[in-house]
Amino acid sequence: MRKLILSMTLGLIVAAGSLSTFASSETILPQFELTAAKRLFRVESQMKTSVEAEKHRKNLKAWRTERAGVNELGKTMIIMYHRIGDDNSYYTRSVEAFKADLQRLYDEGYSLASMQSYLSGRIEVPFGRTPVILTFDDGDISNFRYLDDGSIDPNCAVGIINAFSEAHPAFGRHAVFYLNKDNPFGQPSEFSKKAGYILENGYEFGNHTMHHTSLKALTSNEIKTAIGGNANYFESLLPAVHFRTIALPFGDRPQNDQLYSYVFSGTYEDKPYDNRIALLVGWRPEKPLYAFETTLQFVNRVQSGDNQYQLGYWLDYFVDHPDERFISDGDPDIISVPAASADSYYGDMDVLEIIKPFHMGG
Repeated sequence: MRKLILSMTLGLIVAAGSLSTFASSETILPQFELTAAKRLFRVESQMKTSVEAEKHRKNLKAWRTERAGVNELGKTMIIMYHRIGDDNSYYTRSVEAFKADLQRLYDEGYSLASMQSYLSGRIEVPFGRTPVILTFDDGDISNFRYLDDGSIDPNCAVGIINAFSEAHPAFGRHAVFYLNKDNPFGQPSEFSKKAGYILENGYEFGNHTMHHTSLKALTSNEIKTAIGGNANYFESLLPAVHFRTIALPFGDRPQNDQLYSYVFSGTYEDKPYDNRIALLVGWRPEKPLYAFETTLQFVNRVQSGDNQYQLGYWLDYFVDHPDERFISDGDPDIISVPAASADSYYGDMDVLEIIKPFHMGG
């Protein structure tokens, strides 16, 4: 494990394993960017040496990053859904409301990120955009439904996300489905087919205990049974399914912190399980995992909906507080943050190396 160390730039701190160029899609900069950059840096039409060309390329990159408000210590939302249905309620989001959620997220500069990218610290979304992670608890049939003709129901969660992603490629195609042993996705005979599709198309699985059991009053052995038993069951159905995260039923943690470790790791019937994070019902956005003191964390989610501290509330909040949201530099191997955040703690990550600092004009 290499401890993440950061280097100063003009108004930014950058830690990286490479100097690869930023993704160019969905840039939020105005059309006169190139002209302004040339005027600012007085770039000559003929670079005298490759060293000078590289220096100007780095200057342009630093200027472009700062101007876009890049902040990879900012907050991002892990959104909690359950069912997709006809009407909105605590556990249900209507088809039209879910489509509207995706449209607003896209219009306001968000792109879907995978949970794996959040865990690894390599958060992959286009330059200038904010990652968001969709989660669905309980494995309801409305999450993923096949019709009688073998096609995916266009009004289930997977069908809606697929269609929106095809129409808006910069939005991406990701979601995490947290499953119980009890009848996942509501079509038992189709589970293997659905699981294969999930794993091949940018979606992910997570643990939700065997029988949607609250951990609040369980003993250590009961916690291991609920979590490890569920992991073993799904791996027996499809060995490629390996849970790395858990969504806690009802958001309930164990009754005391001495039992917390069994949420993250343990052994059941001689088979180990491990969870990097445990998702709460939550009420707020979170910073990236590399901003936590440990990568074994209880992490908050934002509930779907339009009430206080739900999705609509936080979208409005970030409109008024854009400096608080995660803005991507477009390169998953680089973490770029405002220099004012230099004293923030960074956990040990094994994915990032250090580059030398560079300064505009120098």
